[in-house]
Amino acid sequence: MEPLFPDYFLVPHKKEYITHPEKREKGKCILCAIRDREEGIPAYEVYRGNGVVIILNLYPYTSGHGLIFPERHVSEYDELSFEEMVELNKKVLQYMRLLRIVQRPKGFNVGFNQGYEAGGSIEHLHFHVVPRYPRELNFIDLIGKTRVLLEPLDQTLAALRRHLEVFEEDPFLPKAE
Repeated sequence: MEPLFPDYFLVPHKKEYITHPEKREKGKCILCAIRDREEGIPAYEVYRGNGVVIILNLYPYTSGHGLIFPERHVSEYDELSFEEMVELNKKVLQYMRLLRIVQRPKGFNVGFNQGYEAGGSIEHLHFHVVPRYPRELNFIDLIGKTRVLLEPLDQTLAALRRHLEVFEEDPFLPKAE
């Protein structure tokens, strides 16, 4: 039986990235290009500070799916200095708090895929923070093999940016009541 819907989703902004690789330095990492704010590289930057960048994933599993990465190019977690490791983990916690304020997810998938064999497709270490919601999967996800997002990336970004004060709080301290 053929699927009810195609197993692809139209993502027009991906075409530029695929068809014009000359816009990036040969072999340059996409996350480094985003870090350097290279012209022509789409980036939905949520936050930048203390050596860490947070962006929305251009190909998200759910609305708010973020990538959190160190500004310094490292491929493996154990290449981070202790200070970088602490700051990166602080930003993961702060981003989760931000998502709780803005989108109220009921759970999260948080992690990184280190190395191609582990599912990594970018050699720059980055965490994925994927907010999860009750009943987020429906017939189009299951039968049509197509993800459904609740809003465009620019709307998600605008909503998240309205609450950047969470990055001023220490996530290792109890939340203020």
